[in-house]
Amino acid sequence: MINEQIRDKEVRVIGQEGQQLGVMSPKDAMKLAREAEVDLVKIAPSAKPPVCKLVDYDGNIDLKEYGLKGCDVVIASLHIPCIKPGSVEQNTGALIKAMDNPYVNIIGHPDDSRYPVDYEKLVKAAKEKHVLLEVNNTSLNPDGPRQGAYDNDVKMLKLCKEYGVCISIGSDAHIKESICDFDRAYKVIEDVEFPEELIVNSDYRLYESYIGRRDE
Repeated sequence: MINEQIRDKEVRVIGQEGQQLGVMSPKDAMKLAREAEVDLVKIAPSAKPPVCKLVDYDGNIDLKEYGLKGCDVVIASLHIPCIKPGSVEQNTGALIKAMDNPYVNIIGHPDDSRYPVDYEKLVKAAKEKHVLLEVNNTSLNPDGPRQGAYDNDVKMLKLCKEYGVCISIGSDAHIKESICDFDRAYKVIEDVEFPEELIVNSDYRLYESYIGRRDE
């Protein structure tokens, strides 16, 4: 839930940098969000009281360093439950700023039409910052919520091909039976005639060169 959809009696609020802002009414929490020009997002609805977080377009991600250190791979992406879609400039800026986090290895499903982005800027930033862009198999499900993903992936892949930017293929599986489902992703890659040498899934040494904290 986000902003005015939050109607609990009281909520615990976390700031943009992870600081504890206290327990308050949703009305007072929304006042803080408006003053900061950010969204109020409920991130732990089952907690007592529920926990909400101020979320912005500055590329901040929910996990702090102590959590990121324990991750083998970090994928950053924009999700409807977490932040409302912004403008092309806001969405693009948020993803590019997320790339500045040295723990972020992959930008996940940048093909979601609900979050329009400038693909040329995104691809160039991925090349400069040595971050992978994902082709997400679940995004390409015609019955799924990320409509327009095929056309967006075609646009992104053509630019990656032009600028020599590597991609990763992800299943976005939420059940074990779908972990290796890549059929839709393979199709769009074949349709664009995307070169295998730019797909990190095809070469573990190439994959390893993108994984881990980038400033070490």
